[in-house]
Amino acid sequence: RLLHGAYPNCTDEERMLLTLWYHPSWSELPPGLRAHAANVFNGANSDLAPGAEPSPRDWPPQAFDRIAALVPEHPGCPPVGFNRRPDTRKMEGIIG
Repeated sequence: RLLHGAYPNCTDEERMLLTLWYHPSWSELPPGLRAHAANVFNGANSDLAPGAEPSPRDWPPQAFDRIAALVPEHPGCPPVGFNRRPDTRKMEGIIG
């Protein structure tokens, strides 16, 4: 896991984002993390409405077939919880 971030977009202009995930040892990841990654891949991100984000599942079949071997398998368990808006005071050591 890598902590990362960007400054907020404080303009009226849309700012594009490309997210890449690299899981070299997929089978060794905890099941909850694999479940979360599979959900995101399938456009079923837990903190957004299903289908709210485009997914490779929306691609034309011939395009999706080209990445079929890379599709993450869902382990059939609940995903880990992710907090996209953490309490930054904890990161600064202000509160414990």
